[in-house]
Amino acid sequence: MVIVGILALQGAYEKHKIILDRLSVKSKYIRYEKDLHDCDGLIIPGGESTTLSKMIEKNKLYKCLLSFIKNKAVLGTCAGLIMLSKIKNKHIKSFNIFDIEINRNGWGTQINSFIKKIKLNGIDNNFINAIFIRAPRIKKINNKKISIMASIDNEPVLIKYKNCLGATFHPELTNNYLIHKFFIRMINDK
Repeated sequence: MVIVGILALQGAYEKHKIILDRLSVKSKYIRYEKDLHDCDGLIIPGGESTTLSKMIEKNKLYKCLLSFIKNKAVLGTCAGLIMLSKIKNKHIKSFNIFDIEINRNGWGTQINSFIKKIKLNGIDNNFINAIFIRAPRIKKINNKKISIMASIDNEPVLIKYKNCLGATFHPELTNNYLIHKFFIRMINDK
């Protein structure tokens, strides 16, 4: 049976657990290194990337998370995507997986939040109403091996590289479970 870890230091981690429960996927919260040991995949939720980075350091999770990310399937949403990117910010110690140029809060502040129907390429070629809240914006992809799974006006909003899936939006805030189902398939394919 697949077990998905959900990094539960800060952010919207409970919403991911609700979806996994509805999909009958076993999950557990990750707060310490020992919590990761029996996990097959990991979700790094949205939240605030500088706070998330500080909490990872405080709980001495960076090295074990990096090792896990390099070997298992990972889904990063919003701040989780920022943590997986190669962002240049002295307040964020990211995992340097996605070689992309990214602007934190690139779509605007909280009052600029929006919902946009997007087509999911390669995920049942279906649509989802993506919710953007203080969302990062991918300005440039530097690695041609990164797959663009969804875009808005030719700007990527969902990307995949090897075993990592990153969304600039919050799929956990919708009643559409396509992205989580796709992520579970990624775990099973590992």
